[in-house]
Amino acid sequence: MWAKVSFFSCFIKQNGMYFNTNYAHLLSKIRGRFGVKCKGANCINYQASFIYFFAFAICMAYNFKVLKWYFFKKIVLLHLTLLMLHSHRRNLTLKFTNMTTKSLLMTVAAFSLLTFFSACKKDSDSNLAAIETTFAISENQAVADVYTQDAADVSEEASARFGLYGNATICNLPLTMNWIGSCATVTVSGSFPAKNIRIDFGTGCTSPNGLVRKGIINVTLTDSVRANGSVATTTFDNYFVNGIKKEGTIIRTNTTAAGSINRSMNRTVVNGKITLPNGNVFTHNANINIVQTEGGSTPCDLRDDVYNLTGTRSATNAQGSTRVSTTQTALQKKMSCANIDKGILLVQGPNHEATINFGNGTCNNLATISINGRPERTIILR
Repeated sequence: MWAKVSFFSCFIKQNGMYFNTNYAHLLSKIRGRFGVKCKGANCINYQASFIYFFAFAICMAYNFKVLKWYFFKKIVLLHLTLLMLHSHRRNLTLKFTNMTTKSLLMTVAAFSLLTFFSACKKDSDSNLAAIETTFAISENQAVADVYTQDAADVSEEASARFGLYGNATICNLPLTMNWIGSCATVTVSGSFPAKNIRIDFGTGCTSPNGLVRKGIINVTLTDSVRANGSVATTTFDNYFVNGIKKEGTIIRTNTTAAGSINRSMNRTVVNGKITLPNGNVFTHNANINIVQTEGGSTPCDLRDDVYNLTGTRSATNAQGSTRVSTTQTALQKKMSCANIDKGILLVQGPNHEATINFGNGTCNNLATISINGRPERTIILR
């Protein structure tokens, strides 16, 4: 009668991979190892096997995206317990004709089954909580990327306006297409390798693209922005954008090859911290490589510049949960657009993966997050 279940197997698709659990085959090995034989039409092993196979199938349906070895091992251990309880002396031959014994064993099986379902439910609840955490942290990561890029845009414009771009003449950008706004005060002091740009937005300054900033951005340059190897270090002093507080250090190193009109650079975010208007706080770090794809031939006109961003990022919520993201498709940042408008990040969860999709190149403030085929969620970047 074991042959009736010897071909029972279960296939589960998870993250594009298939797992084949041939349960009866493993049980057969266990019986062989212990020399256990099952005889008689009333053999309890067949009944117990049916119960546990049924439980296993229901648990998988309930928890279909995340099957853990915990369940499988638990089932095997339960069967092994039954086998050991019914072992009879040294020949280990099992015959169950006594109804009292059978009733006791079925009671044990029922109790074990309830324990199994409880474990299944708890694990499923835990997994759903982890998925919700990934959704939330992914949204935080997208917001962190946008506000880090915004600070870079502001410092780029300030550098260009005050002749720190490495050009022979000062770039005069039209006030109608800038990021800083006429209400901000920009002060340049010191000399290389410690030239400082102080951008003070006071208690509130609305830029032409509608962003309301307050506080101070400090940028320290070791050399002009376009000089190979130059480093720009950006810090913040009680700085807010649209009510969101940004902290931490951004370090940009120019890695442009000699003779190239298109810039390349590495940008790291160290001890980044975002405080949302509702009081929620998260931290973030990043190591990003940036390559200019358009606008290199017009160094004084930042509006036609387009950059691709690749690299790794991490974000941690207030409870200490961290998610690391890598670049699946390079992010695109047009200087004429306030937000990242293209590209996909892949976020690694404990038993799942999330994708952050910034769009197809249309300038807007939206992105979507999806996890393992679940309905995607739309987030507002700012």
